Amino acid sequence: MNLNKVIAAGVFGLFLAQTPLLAALASEREANGWIYSNLEEAGLKFTYPAAWKKTMIGSQPAEKDNILKVSGQLTGAAESWAELSLLNSQAGMSPGLLIKVMEETYWSKLPEYKGLLEKPIRLAGAQAAVEKEISFRQAGVMFSQRCLVFQIGPKTYSLIMTCPLSEYHAAGTIWNTAVNSIAASSPAAVGSTSPGASTAPAAKGAKTGSSKATSTGSAPLASSSNKTAASATAGSDHAWHTKDGTLALSFPSSLSEAVVEGDDHLLKAACDKDGRMIALDVYRGDADNNLSLDDLSAILEEKHFAPQKNYHKIGEEQRAMGSGGVLPGVVRESTFDTNGVRVHHLAGYIMVDRKLYAICLSTAGVNSNEAHQIWSRVASSVTIKR
Repeated sequence: MNLNKVIAAGVFGLFLAQTPLLAALASEREANGWIYSNLEEAGLKFTYPAAWKKTMIGSQPAEKDNILKVSGQLTGAAESWAELSLLNSQAGMSPGLLIKVMEETYWSKLPEYKGLLEKPIRLAGAQAAVEKEISFRQAGVMFSQRCLVFQIGPKTYSLIMTCPLSEYHAAGTIWNTAVNSIAASSPAAVGSTSPGASTAPAAKGAKTGSSKATSTGSAPLASSSNKTAASATAGSDHAWHTKDGTLALSFPSSLSEAVVEGDDHLLKAACDKDGRMIALDVYRGDADNNLSLDDLSAILEEKHFAPQKNYHKIGEEQRAMGSGGVLPGVVRESTFDTNGVRVHHLAGYIMVDRKLYAICLSTAGVNSNEAHQIWSRVASSVTIKR
């Protein structure tokens, strides 16, 4: 693993994205190998395997109806995988009618398509729900697809699982758990309308469910306690932790989590709105046994941030992180220009079992006072499980 590469690619790639990051705002907890997710913007609760990776979060230009997409292995075999897609579907149609539209407009045109099962099911809190199972061939491989279309309040959704047909039975427990976990996240969510649903999301949802088959101004380091900071520092926090549970932290709910690439870029969450950009990234890498935490953080600063245009080092210090200041760390602060944007950068480094963790906050269009409040809020929430 190369922490240098992921920091260089991750911080700048996320922070300077030209389009806002849209995500299904979620609070999550892990128990007994499952993630229990409260998808607040979508108005749903949903459960999926803790070992699986998020591959798409929220509405995207190519898939505007996406809420959450996750995928992972079913067994130890290399080709044993499955994907779960949760999507908004077209309002105004019953689940039964939407299933028929999906079959006529998309499924029936797949090579060697077979409709295997269609039945109404009882789903807690739903006015109606219809489950459909199909199989089809793609790139020489037979695939299974399970689809559940359901209505909760005025909203209609689709849940789709795709896997090789040979893995149909291995995927059964995950599918049943996911289906049985679905519920409205709050009474208010049931009464709201589905934002931004496309004119034909059901058919598009069926297609995306098989995506793998089809190719698929500066201030000192000391933080401020100014209580008049803008809205990014207000409101509730989202709890987050690494997959192995080693590191956990909280970040402002105004930041939306996005998909990360690779196993060493652990988190990226951002807000890009009204000329204000805030990006939080967490990385993990192997630490050189011959270098101290201060040495390692200095190397990363000199290699990736110091060469930036108009780089200005504000400060560096050894500072404890976490609640009560129990985690030894190094914090570095700087400003620089990237692609014509003035960036204020705060990075905290901690070591856990010879693993180096970097927690980076990049902002633009945000005053230094507020940036420090956001940073202190995140840094003080860090906990480590050894």
